[in-house]
Amino acid sequence: MRLALAVLALTAMPAMAQQPCAPSRAAMAGVISGGKYQEQPVIQGMASDGQYRFELWANPDTGTWTATMQQPNGMTCIVAAGDSFAPAHVEKTGQDM
Repeated sequence: MRLALAVLALTAMPAMAQQPCAPSRAAMAGVISGGKYQEQPVIQGMASDGQYRFELWANPDTGTWTATMQQPNGMTCIVAAGDSFAPAHVEKTGQDM
């Protein structure tokens, strides 16, 4: 995973070694929004139980993206990352929702 080394350096949780994590959202934001990728949050949401926060970070100029999940204790982990990001095109159906 492309940010694995930088993010793993931020945490001392060996059990999370397969899933790059940072001790807080702020620490993860510093890694994702700084450096090579310059991604910014584009979507966020909370799980229905209010315990977990999901965010999708992206750089529309380069197409890179990173999905993170914040746990109740603040630990924030990368759950997926990739390239070819593009905003979804939603066609109007003519019906009100």
